[in-house]
Amino acid sequence: MVDDDAADVGLGRRDYLKAAGLATLGAAGTAGCVGDDDDAPERPRKQRFGYGGVPVGAGSVVAVGAATAEQEPNDVRIDATLVAKNTAVTGTLAAGEVDWYAVGVTADEPLTVEYATADETGVSLVAIYDDGGNFLDQVYASSATPVELAETAATDGTYYVQVVDIEDGGGSYTVTINSPIASTTETPTTTTPSDSYGTQGYGEYGYGGTV
Repeated sequence: MVDDDAADVGLGRRDYLKAAGLATLGAAGTAGCVGDDDDAPERPRKQRFGYGGVPVGAGSVVAVGAATAEQEPNDVRIDATLVAKNTAVTGTLAAGEVDWYAVGVTADEPLTVEYATADETGVSLVAIYDDGGNFLDQVYASSATPVELAETAATDGTYYVQVVDIEDGGGSYTVTINSPIASTTETPTTTTPSDSYGTQGYGEYGYGGTV
């Protein structure tokens, strides 16, 4: 499935990425800039809410319901799969597909994105975008050897990682967003009901009592 934000790498840009990737891999094995994430029309930004109604990933490092495997649909940035830092996430690329992931970050936080594909012959890439969807960096992968991207978050917010099949680079992969600042997961507070003789024992709710 090619995404609308594959208007981010859309038909024209995918051709550019393919040509640039093959040329670059034949030379130094690194990547050049592909521009930002603003080619597609602006759409409302989807928010995720944790316990207590607080938005997740907006100036926060809370990862409520963070995934360890991609969750389809995640072919456009607003549908990005929410992940936790320092956790390997598995995914599968179909031919011509794009997968998106989102992670909460804080200002000046160092991030390292590690990407490994099981494909030995095709070409895929991993790219990183900032909170506003602006392209920051990318790297191509053409073997099972892991590749990495390093960035430092400029502001609090949500950063995005994009995985793209460029040419026959589909198949299974893992992506990990590493940081010395781990994501935290909120859990609900539960209250254990009291169980006294007179209320839930033999009295009111027990033998001889009323319910």
